[in-house]
Amino acid sequence: MSDSVNDQATLGNNCPKTAPSHPSFFTTFERFILPEPNSGCWLWTSTATPPGYGWFRRSGKMIYAHRAAYEASTGQRVPVGLVVRHSCDTPSCVNPDHLSVGTKADNGRDMRERGRSLLGSKNINAKVTEDEARTIIRLAHAGVTQPLIAQKFNIDQSAVSYLKTGRRWPHLKGVGIVPKTKPDGMLIDDAQIVERVGQERAIGVLEKLDADPHTARYEPIYKGRRYRPQVEKKLAELSL
Repeated sequence: MSDSVNDQATLGNNCPKTAPSHPSFFTTFERFILPEPNSGCWLWTSTATPPGYGWFRRSGKMIYAHRAAYEASTGQRVPVGLVVRHSCDTPSCVNPDHLSVGTKADNGRDMRERGRSLLGSKNINAKVTEDEARTIIRLAHAGVTQPLIAQKFNIDQSAVSYLKTGRRWPHLKGVGIVPKTKPDGMLIDDAQIVERVGQERAIGVLEKLDADPHTARYEPIYKGRRYRPQVEKKLAELSL
Protein backbone atom coordinates (compact mmCIF):
# COMPACT_ATOMS: atom_id res chain seq x y z
CA MET A 1 0.00 0.00 0.00
CA SER A 2 2.82 2.41 0.78
CA ASP A 3 3.90 2.93 -2.84
CA SER A 4 0.38 3.59 -4.05
CA VAL A 5 -0.52 6.04 -1.32
CA ASN A 6 2.76 7.88 -1.83
CA ASP A 7 1.97 8.14 -5.54
CA GLN A 8 -1.40 9.62 -4.65
CA ALA A 9 0.21 12.10 -2.28
CA THR A 10 2.71 13.14 -4.98
CA LEU A 11 -0.16 13.81 -7.33
CA GLY A 12 -1.72 16.02 -4.67
CA ASN A 13 1.54 17.95 -4.13
CA ASN A 14 1.76 18.81 -7.85
CA CYS A 15 -1.80 20.05 -8.15
CA PRO A 16 -2.73 23.66 -9.09
CA LYS A 17 -3.79 26.49 -6.79
CA THR A 18 -7.37 25.23 -6.82
CA ALA A 19 -6.16 22.06 -5.09
CA PRO A 20 -7.32 21.04 -1.62
CA SER A 21 -5.54 22.20 1.52
CA HIS A 22 -4.61 18.61 2.46
CA PRO A 23 -2.73 17.14 -0.56
CA SER A 24 -0.55 14.99 1.73
CA PHE A 25 -3.56 13.18 3.18
CA PHE A 26 -2.29 9.66 2.45
CA THR A 27 1.22 10.16 3.84
CA THR A 28 0.00 12.10 6.87
CA PHE A 29 -2.70 9.63 7.86
CA GLU A 30 -1.29 6.35 6.54
CA ARG A 31 -1.22 4.90 10.06
CA PHE A 32 -5.01 5.29 10.22
CA ILE A 33 -5.66 3.50 6.91
CA LEU A 34 -6.13 -0.28 6.94
CA PRO A 35 -6.33 -2.16 3.61
CA GLU A 36 -9.08 -4.80 3.45
CA PRO A 37 -7.92 -7.40 0.90
CA ASN A 38 -11.29 -9.00 0.12
CA SER A 39 -13.17 -5.82 -0.80
CA GLY A 40 -10.22 -3.65 -1.82
CA CYS A 41 -11.37 -0.99 0.63
CA TRP A 42 -8.92 1.17 2.58
CA LEU A 43 -10.62 1.47 5.96
CA TRP A 44 -10.26 4.62 8.07
CA THR A 45 -9.58 3.48 11.66
CA SER A 46 -9.55 6.82 13.50
CA THR A 47 -12.49 9.02 14.52
CA ALA A 48 -15.77 8.46 12.71
CA THR A 49 -19.39 9.61 12.73
CA PRO A 50 -22.14 7.20 13.92
CA PRO A 51 -22.83 6.07 10.31
CA GLY A 52 -19.11 5.29 9.97
CA TYR A 53 -17.71 8.19 7.93
CA GLY A 54 -14.13 8.96 8.97
CA TRP A 55 -13.16 12.50 9.84
CA PHE A 56 -10.35 14.62 11.26
CA ARG A 57 -9.85 18.25 12.25
CA ARG A 58 -7.58 20.76 10.59
CA SER A 59 -7.40 24.38 11.74
CA GLY A 60 -10.45 23.71 13.89
CA LYS A 61 -12.54 22.53 10.93
CA MET A 62 -14.05 19.06 10.63
CA ILE A 63 -13.01 17.34 7.37
CA TYR A 64 -14.40 14.06 6.08
CA ALA A 65 -11.64 11.53 5.39
CA HIS A 66 -13.18 10.17 2.17
CA ARG A 67 -13.61 13.69 0.81
CA ALA A 68 -9.98 14.55 1.64
CA ALA A 69 -8.87 11.29 0.01
CA TYR A 70 -10.74 12.10 -3.19
CA GLU A 71 -9.30 15.62 -3.35
CA ALA A 72 -5.77 14.42 -2.62
CA SER A 73 -5.92 11.79 -5.35
CA THR A 74 -7.43 14.02 -8.03
CA GLY A 75 -5.65 17.24 -7.10
CA GLN A 76 -8.93 19.17 -7.29
CA ARG A 77 -11.49 20.36 -4.79
CA VAL A 78 -14.93 18.78 -4.83
CA PRO A 79 -17.12 21.15 -6.87
CA VAL A 80 -19.63 23.20 -4.91
CA GLY A 81 -22.98 21.42 -4.67
CA LEU A 82 -21.54 17.95 -5.26
CA VAL A 83 -20.77 15.16 -2.79
CA VAL A 84 -18.25 12.29 -2.72
CA ARG A 85 -19.93 8.92 -3.24
CA HIS A 86 -18.78 5.39 -2.33
CA SER A 87 -19.12 2.67 -4.98
CA CYS A 88 -18.31 0.11 -2.27
CA ASP A 89 -21.04 1.26 0.16
CA THR A 90 -18.45 1.33 2.96
CA PRO A 91 -18.56 4.73 4.71
CA SER A 92 -15.09 4.33 6.25
CA CYS A 93 -13.40 3.56 2.93
CA VAL A 94 -10.86 6.11 1.61
CA ASN A 95 -9.64 4.17 -1.43
CA PRO A 96 -9.77 6.68 -4.33
CA ASP A 97 -10.74 3.86 -6.70
CA HIS A 98 -14.00 3.53 -4.75
CA LEU A 99 -14.78 7.27 -4.70
CA SER A 100 -16.49 9.53 -7.19
CA VAL A 101 -18.38 12.81 -7.14
CA GLY A 102 -22.05 13.25 -7.86
CA THR A 103 -25.13 15.18 -6.84
CA LYS A 104 -27.09 14.62 -3.65
CA ALA A 105 -29.81 13.15 -5.85
CA ASP A 106 -27.29 10.62 -7.21
CA ASN A 107 -26.28 9.75 -3.66
CA GLY A 108 -29.91 9.37 -2.59
CA ARG A 109 -30.59 7.05 -5.50
CA ASP A 110 -27.55 4.96 -4.54
CA MET A 111 -28.88 4.69 -0.98
CA ARG A 112 -32.31 3.56 -2.10
CA GLU A 113 -31.00 1.03 -4.61
CA ARG A 114 -28.50 -0.47 -2.15
CA GLY A 115 -30.68 -0.49 0.95
CA ARG A 116 -28.84 2.25 2.88
CA SER A 117 -31.90 4.53 3.16
CA LEU A 118 -33.99 1.99 5.06
CA LEU A 119 -35.06 2.96 8.56
CA GLY A 120 -33.58 1.53 11.72
CA SER A 121 -32.31 -2.03 11.84
CA LYS A 122 -33.28 -2.63 8.18
CA ASN A 123 -30.39 -0.35 7.19
CA ILE A 124 -27.30 -2.44 6.38
CA ASN A 125 -25.12 -0.02 8.40
CA ALA A 126 -27.19 -0.27 11.60
CA LYS A 127 -25.08 -1.20 14.66
CA VAL A 128 -27.98 -1.87 17.04
CA THR A 129 -31.34 -3.57 16.72
CA GLU A 130 -34.68 -1.77 16.94
CA ASP A 131 -35.25 -3.03 20.48
CA GLU A 132 -31.76 -1.95 21.53
CA ALA A 133 -32.31 1.50 20.01
CA ARG A 134 -35.55 1.88 21.98
CA THR A 135 -33.78 0.83 25.17
CA ILE A 136 -30.94 3.29 24.51
CA ILE A 137 -33.37 6.16 23.98
CA ARG A 138 -35.37 5.29 27.09
CA LEU A 139 -32.26 5.02 29.24
CA ALA A 140 -31.00 8.38 27.97
CA HIS A 141 -34.30 10.05 28.81
CA ALA A 142 -34.37 8.29 32.19
CA GLY A 143 -31.11 9.94 33.23
CA VAL A 144 -28.49 7.24 32.59
CA THR A 145 -25.33 8.96 31.37
CA GLN A 146 -24.55 8.72 27.67
CA PRO A 147 -20.95 7.45 28.16
CA LEU A 148 -22.27 4.54 30.27
CA ILE A 149 -24.94 3.68 27.68
CA ALA A 150 -22.37 3.87 24.89
CA GLN A 151 -20.04 1.53 26.79
CA LYS A 152 -22.80 -1.01 27.49
CA PHE A 153 -23.93 -1.15 23.85
CA ASN A 154 -20.43 -0.79 22.33
CA ILE A 155 -21.27 2.33 20.31
CA ASP A 156 -19.98 5.91 20.22
CA GLN A 157 -21.40 8.41 22.70
CA SER A 158 -22.41 10.60 19.75
CA ALA A 159 -24.61 7.74 18.51
CA VAL A 160 -26.47 7.78 21.82
CA SER A 161 -26.99 11.52 21.52
CA TYR A 162 -28.20 11.22 17.92
CA LEU A 163 -30.70 8.52 18.91
CA LYS A 164 -32.00 10.54 21.86
CA THR A 165 -32.52 13.70 19.80
CA GLY A 166 -33.92 11.90 16.76
CA ARG A 167 -31.07 12.77 14.41
CA ARG A 168 -30.69 9.03 13.89
CA TRP A 169 -33.69 6.72 13.53
CA PRO A 170 -36.17 9.66 13.62
CA HIS A 171 -39.12 7.25 13.56
CA LEU A 172 -38.28 6.44 17.22
CA LYS A 173 -38.16 10.07 18.33
CA GLY A 174 -40.26 10.56 21.45
CA VAL A 175 -39.81 7.05 22.80
CA GLY A 176 -39.43 7.13 26.58
CA ILE A 177 -40.50 10.78 26.99
CA VAL A 178 -42.87 10.97 29.94
CA PRO A 179 -45.70 13.56 29.69
CA LYS A 180 -45.25 16.52 32.04
CA THR A 181 -48.35 15.75 34.07
CA LYS A 182 -48.72 15.05 37.77
CA PRO A 183 -47.54 11.48 38.41
CA ASP A 184 -50.25 8.97 39.15
CA GLY A 185 -49.64 6.87 42.25
CA MET A 186 -50.43 3.76 40.21
CA LEU A 187 -47.72 4.49 37.63
CA ILE A 188 -43.92 4.35 37.66
CA ASP A 189 -41.54 5.59 34.98
CA ASP A 190 -38.02 4.68 33.88
CA ALA A 191 -36.38 7.52 35.78
CA GLN A 192 -37.82 6.23 39.06
CA ILE A 193 -36.56 2.73 38.31
CA VAL A 194 -33.08 4.04 37.45
CA GLU A 195 -33.04 6.02 40.71
CA ARG A 196 -33.94 2.88 42.60
CA VAL A 197 -31.54 0.35 41.05
CA GLY A 198 -28.75 2.71 39.97
CA GLN A 199 -27.38 3.52 36.56
CA GLU A 200 -25.03 0.54 36.35
CA ARG A 201 -27.85 -1.98 36.78
CA ALA A 202 -30.61 -0.03 35.03
CA ILE A 203 -29.88 -1.35 31.53
CA GLY A 204 -30.28 -5.01 32.47
CA VAL A 205 -33.27 -4.34 34.72
CA LEU A 206 -35.19 -2.38 32.10
CA GLU A 207 -34.46 -5.04 29.49
CA LYS A 208 -35.89 -7.72 31.81
CA LEU A 209 -38.95 -5.61 32.51
CA ASP A 210 -39.52 -5.09 28.79
CA ALA A 211 -39.28 -8.84 28.22
CA ASP A 212 -42.17 -9.39 30.62
CA PRO A 213 -45.52 -8.60 28.93
CA HIS A 214 -47.10 -7.84 32.31
CA THR A 215 -44.72 -4.95 32.98
CA ALA A 216 -44.45 -3.60 29.43
CA ARG A 217 -45.04 0.10 28.88
CA TYR A 218 -48.47 1.25 27.76
CA GLU A 219 -47.51 3.40 24.79
CA PRO A 220 -48.46 5.83 23.43
CA ILE A 221 -50.86 6.64 26.29
CA TYR A 222 -48.33 6.54 29.10
CA LYS A 223 -45.13 7.13 27.10
CA GLY A 224 -42.71 5.14 29.21
CA ARG A 225 -44.76 4.67 32.36
CA ARG A 226 -45.68 1.30 33.82
CA TYR A 227 -48.21 0.10 36.37
CA ARG A 228 -46.45 0.26 39.72
CA PRO A 229 -47.85 -2.94 41.33
CA GLN A 230 -46.68 -5.09 38.40
CA VAL A 231 -43.26 -3.44 38.34
CA GLU A 232 -42.83 -3.79 42.10
CA LYS A 233 -43.68 -7.49 41.86
CA LYS A 234 -41.16 -8.03 39.05
CA LEU A 235 -38.44 -6.10 40.89
CA ALA A 236 -39.06 -8.29 43.94
CA GLU A 237 -38.65 -11.39 41.76
CA LEU A 238 -35.33 -9.95 40.58
CA SER A 239 -34.36 -9.42 44.24
CA LEU A 240 -34.14 -5.66 43.72
